[in-house]
Amino acid sequence: MWERQSLQSDVKAKISAFKDDVNDHVIFRVSALQRMARRWEHKGRLSKSDWEFDARDYLKDFSSLESIEVVGTDMRTRWTVSIGGASREGRGTPTGAEKVDALLEAKESGRPALSHPVVLQDGQEGVFACLPIYSKGSLEGYLVAMFKSREMFDDVFLAMRHLEINHYTFEILDGKKALYSRHPEALGSAEFTEELSLPLYGATWRVRMGLDPAYLSVVRSSLPGVALSLGFVWTIVLTSAVHFAQTARLKGKELEAANVNLKHEVRERREAEEKVVRFNRLYSVLSKVDEAIVR
Repeated sequence: MWERQSLQSDVKAKISAFKDDVNDHVIFRVSALQRMARRWEHKGRLSKSDWEFDARDYLKDFSSLESIEVVGTDMRTRWTVSIGGASREGRGTPTGAEKVDALLEAKESGRPALSHPVVLQDGQEGVFACLPIYSKGSLEGYLVAMFKSREMFDDVFLAMRHLEINHYTFEILDGKKALYSRHPEALGSAEFTEELSLPLYGATWRVRMGLDPAYLSVVRSSLPGVALSLGFVWTIVLTSAVHFAQTARLKGKELEAANVNLKHEVRERREAEEKVVRFNRLYSVLSKVDEAIVR
């Protein structure tokens, strides 16, 4: 019973941390694109050279970006800057269904929208981030960024190495399509699994994680020794806790006694000061009487 609760709690903690990191990772990248779109809105319609300069900078900053596009209100691509700095005019090329759906979501909500997964030229999965661009309150077009799923989520995985998640299998799904996975074949046979929903910019992803069965067998083989060690450690912790509690109580009593003694000393000093004041007054009166007798 202890074993199951401990392992399941560990999986829950890991998947919660992984989901939060995925959420922060995506928001950070989309927020950067939002700043780019707002800058364009503030400056007005940019020239092609100005737009390409900004886009190339963003492609350098984020390795998971495949391309950045300007799309017109007619849903047709105008300009594209791809990884490596290559640029080309869209020539009115119609966009794909996944991108159109995300563009319509961005238009309706007035906020960024993520597309369903698309297959890139190299066979990888990717997603479009579509951001509306406005000028004086009117929709001018869209900023569209293509993110490569594996590169983006590999960054999350690397950032979480301190949590020792190498022994976990997980995947990120949009519906039934996998955006990212590590050892997904083990999820089906994993005994300890968890799943969380992750809503992001109009999309709803599912994050699934499980403890690798091969690693679980190793853990279970070492559990008796671990349990014995934990029992020993717990005994030390409990003994120390009792000792500290007793010491604290003793110190408390000593402090209380010191406070009582201090109060007595303060009272005795106050009484002594009052006696001195009375003596000085009496001495002053006697001095005046003595002077009167002499006269």
